[in-house]
Amino acid sequence: MRPTEDAAHPPLEALGLLCASMLLFAGAQWLGRRGGVFWAELAPALGVLAWILPAYLAASRRGHDPLVAHGLLGRPRGLLGAGLVSCLLLGLYVLAVAAAHGGGPRSPVPWGSALGLLVHDLCFVALPEEYFFRGVLQPALEGRRRVRWVGAEVGRGLVVASLLFALCHLVWLPDPRRLLVFFPSLWFGWLRGRTGSVLPGVLAHALANATQYACASVWAT
Repeated sequence: MRPTEDAAHPPLEALGLLCASMLLFAGAQWLGRRGGVFWAELAPALGVLAWILPAYLAASRRGHDPLVAHGLLGRPRGLLGAGLVSCLLLGLYVLAVAAAHGGGPRSPVPWGSALGLLVHDLCFVALPEEYFFRGVLQPALEGRRRVRWVGAEVGRGLVVASLLFALCHLVWLPDPRRLLVFFPSLWFGWLRGRTGSVLPGVLAHALANATQYACASVWAT
């Protein structure tokens, strides 16, 4: 199968890069747990490199500018619509949690710790994961047949990359509830298709994590 025109990697190479990045990430986590204080402090940065470096080098070898090909550079399009949809989804999530727990909050919103989590996840979680799953994997798996979905042109890569995203979360923590990340992953992938950039997805990903944490604190879920 040939890659789509905007994909920096053919599908099999992208899947191979997924395996390589997972192994490197597992190694970074192992060093963080077993290597003492120095490696524990370095492990988050090594984890970021695990998701970024293999695909970056592979794209460079193919003659691509990795930052452009993987959606980090370039002006995002359709930000107003993407932002409105994202705010709506986050708001619906908060309302659903509130309804499930009988309405009003039980504890104050932990603004300080939620902001700290937001900053941490922007750098060490959302950026590397969006770079790989939406910047590398999704375009490689899209195929040539696309559909227009709420203003975004997407293909099968949106669903397949989201399934792989959920399965990777399950590998790191074998709890079936981890598979639920499939649904926000569809949102992040939609943002990639809508804006042509991974940066809105990076922000949405970090905001989603911070919102989930705040809701869990407010309603003690």
